Amino acid sequence: MIRTTSALRSLLQLQRSSHLVVVLPQCPYSQSTASQSNDDVREVCTTGYSFMTAAGRVSKYGIYWGHDDPNNVICEVPGVTHVAAMLMAMIEAVRIAKKNHSEDKLVVYTDFNCPAGFRTKLKTYASRDFHSYRGPQMKNAGLLKELHELSKDMNISFRYRPAVKDKKPNYVIANILEDGTFKQKSLSSEGFVCM
Repeated sequence: MIRTTSALRSLLQLQRSSHLVVVLPQCPYSQSTASQSNDDVREVCTTGYSFMTAAGRVSKYGIYWGHDDPNNVICEVPGVTHVAAMLMAMIEAVRIAKKNHSEDKLVVYTDFNCPAGFRTKLKTYASRDFHSYRGPQMKNAGLLKELHELSKDMNISFRYRPAVKDKKPNYVIANILEDGTFKQKSLSSEGFVCM
């Protein structure tokens, strides 16, 4: 579970307005994230987290493709867990890669603690229709199924990388905000709404 301090929580709770101004302190918390270090490999970093408000649980996810990339995203999703938000971020990153018709290998760095051989495990889960080996449906089965369907024909790997470490701010969100180039979206009853 991702824990945030109250100062970080206020930074991450973006206000819904037509103008977004974020002032980040000059801190050495930014670290190397997504890049195109190799022409044959495209890397992306994703994160998901949740917190409670007076109105209930709110989750957000972030996707960072790199400096000034128009595909960088911060999305608010009310009422889901942090694990669901992490999976949604992974799904959205795969969708973006497919939309851009990328033939490169895609490496998705995620704070979802995916085990070694996660793609193989997704295939196994799919063969059981996303039910556990004991019978009941798995938690987040719909999201796991969507991730499997989107990624099954791609050259893709998922790698665990904690987004919050040593009580520093979430580097994925920090880099997106610091960069300033991102889409802000919210999931409503009508689907995703760009804000």
